[in-house]
Amino acid sequence: MLIVACGHESTSEPTFECTGTATTICPDDDIAAKVDAAPPGTAFQLRAALHRLQQLSPKAGQSFADEAGAVLSGARLLTEWAQEGNHWIHGGQSQAGEVRLASSCQPTRPRCAFPEEFFIDDILLQHIGRREEVGPGKWYFDYAADRVYIADVPTGRRVEISVLPWAIYSAALNVTLENLIVEKYASPA
Repeated sequence: MLIVACGHESTSEPTFECTGTATTICPDDDIAAKVDAAPPGTAFQLRAALHRLQQLSPKAGQSFADEAGAVLSGARLLTEWAQEGNHWIHGGQSQAGEVRLASSCQPTRPRCAFPEEFFIDDILLQHIGRREEVGPGKWYFDYAADRVYIADVPTGRRVEISVLPWAIYSAALNVTLENLIVEKYASPA
């Protein structure tokens, strides 16, 4: 089994054209569909770009030799915000990842058992346990109301919340990954 769920975002531009017999995957392609449709042993090349909200399950012998700057992201971009008092609110957040043992959380990190993470311009915010504690650098997820709350002004910024639990999941043998950045997945701790 292969589970990958960490990395850093890159803003690199493509550095070369796809060559050889690799199946090219562009940013708007459905990666899972291409991988599922291909036979074992297929070589893939993800273009240097952000491939948002994608998951794949490679088959035996499949390889991914990607352009430098190819990024898989499990985060949804949040753009429609409403202001309510000192808070900014975004609704429609119906994802609820697998929660692990909350009893192992430190008092200063009460929501460590929840897999969702929140980023503003690639900076990780602290997930807090009560809406009243929302302040700069902190966020709150009201799971019952499907809403997130922040104090930082989101206007003109890239605001993301992790939603997918994994990027790559497979028990296949001889799968190769090269030059792939994997980031912002809501993987259970």
